[in-house]
Amino acid sequence: MGLVPILLVGWALTLLYRLITLTDDCFDHVKEHIRADQHAGHRSIRAQERASRRSLTRPQAGGLYQPTAVTPASALRHVVLLPSLLFVVAPTRRHVRGAIIHWTAFVSYPSNEWLQELRDSVAHFLGLSTHEVELRSVSTYRKFARIVRT
Repeated sequence: MGLVPILLVGWALTLLYRLITLTDDCFDHVKEHIRADQHAGHRSIRAQERASRRSLTRPQAGGLYQPTAVTPASALRHVVLLPSLLFVVAPTRRHVRGAIIHWTAFVSYPSNEWLQELRDSVAHFLGLSTHEVELRSVSTYRKFARIVRT
């Protein structure tokens, strides 16, 4: 195996690592708005209830407190970054065009104010002011918003 394929595989792994870390950073900026942690905890509790019904055992409950699920939500489930072509050359935040944010069912019907707060959070992640990003498309049926640089 030559040196060039090894370098290409190494660069591809670097790009993948940077894309995942930037996705996590963007998710940290918007997770309170899209209520992802509450949704993940709810899904975990429901899975435990289904498992206990299948095995005919009672869920483990100890003390006076109700069982809770502390399950962090997956950033890859809720945030999709839109990298530009220059991201391949320099995988930095500057070369991310925008993001597609999927919100959960725990968000009540998204108002214009809520969408503006979501847009401001993505602008903060990108390091831009709020007038430098725009809501390109919003689908309340599929529960996503596409926010890009202007």
